[in-house]
Amino acid sequence: MRAVVVSMSILMLVSHPRQGLSSADIADAIKQGGEGHELQASCDAYAFDADQIRSGYHVVVIGPVGRIMAAAKSAHDQQVPFETTDVTEALSAPVLIVDVTTVMPPTSMIGAGRPFPSMVGDGSSTSTPARSPDPMALPDGATGIVLRSSDKKDGQPVVIKAIDQSSSFSRVDPGAFHWRSALPGQGSAMWGAVNQASYTYLFDLAEFRAMPDADIEIVLMTSANPAGGYSCKIGSKNRTELR
Repeated sequence: MRAVVVSMSILMLVSHPRQGLSSADIADAIKQGGEGHELQASCDAYAFDADQIRSGYHVVVIGPVGRIMAAAKSAHDQQVPFETTDVTEALSAPVLIVDVTTVMPPTSMIGAGRPFPSMVGDGSSTSTPARSPDPMALPDGATGIVLRSSDKKDGQPVVIKAIDQSSSFSRVDPGAFHWRSALPGQGSAMWGAVNQASYTYLFDLAEFRAMPDADIEIVLMTSANPAGGYSCKIGSKNRTELR
């Protein structure tokens, strides 16, 4: 899991009186993490465009207990002590964090080790990279997120919105080029590195815990699909355990 970014929303939440983790909860989370346990949920949200080109996001959902467990596990793996005094406000804040990262196309779609097609005088290619049987591209940028219960209240699905968000981008060099096939026998090649986007969304933990005891659908809005082009589900059992 990526490092937790301390946002103004976390600081605002911890500055107001609200039920948080007890000393016993924190001690147990440290113990569980030190023993190698984790408490988080994940799913992959994929979508297809008109040409059946697949793209997607990897989603990780984690609460304060899970964050403390992850920090304790990381400290144990590095053979450094981790005590209750090491639990920061960002770790224990009553927020649910949803980390969303673009799924990089598999190596079959990235030209590592392949010679780039030689170019003729008019700039056209003299050879075409083989089209992957599972063509895949990078998704368009995420613009928002909601969590939606599969159970309904008064005939309407229960939906909660993020209270804050942040994003970051890292350059990933796939090797020779990244290939995205637009149509059979056609496509485009792109030299060099590509951007892998990561988004962090914060939700009020109490609001999340108050949702119906049912599957939770994570719906991502993107620039090309503002109504929600990517989605995946967290099972009701995982939803209940997240804390």
